[in-house]
Amino acid sequence: MLGKLSNRTIKRLEENGRRANATVLEIASRGMTITHGNEAIVSNTKVVLKTKLRVEPDGEPAFEVQEKFRYSQFALPSAGTVLAVIYDPDDHDKIMLDESPAAVTQAGLAQAGLSTDQMGLITQLQQAAASGTDRSQMQDMARQWAAQHGATIIDGSGAAPAQPAESMADQLEKLADLRDRGVLTDAEFEAQKAKLLSGS
Repeated sequence: MLGKLSNRTIKRLEENGRRANATVLEIASRGMTITHGNEAIVSNTKVVLKTKLRVEPDGEPAFEVQEKFRYSQFALPSAGTVLAVIYDPDDHDKIMLDESPAAVTQAGLAQAGLSTDQMGLITQLQQAAASGTDRSQMQDMARQWAAQHGATIIDGSGAAPAQPAESMADQLEKLADLRDRGVLTDAEFEAQKAKLLSGS
């Protein structure tokens, strides 16, 4: 098989397979190289290495699988590397590397030890950047996320805020209290609430 599934199996996995991250437990130090197309183009050559993976799907028990996979010469994994995979839930031996940009990014974030919530924020910010969202709006999104999750956002200078920020829920509660006591009118409350929610 030389580390490559049939085109039919690949298509079936892409359409019906489950995606997960997998940690490399063992990988062969030597393998076979396969070149497609012009041999002078280095990226046309892949390295086939026998690899033992521990696949950790969401909501299912983890499992181990040992197969040959084709890797770019520029990105050979080592033990401990987290890879994105697609597998057949009914036949764990049918498994392939998920090389889509989103999956590779998520695997890299998992490798860095980020939580699911943190990875969700990063995905949200990536989507905002791709749609042309202004940098200051993205910073506001990050600050709002931090307030909701009790986290601290470090600004570009690397300095944390001098004082821990009050959570957005606490600030809204105080505004509502001021409105209820007649200190703020309904219009003033709505204006302050909108300002708070926009992060300005």
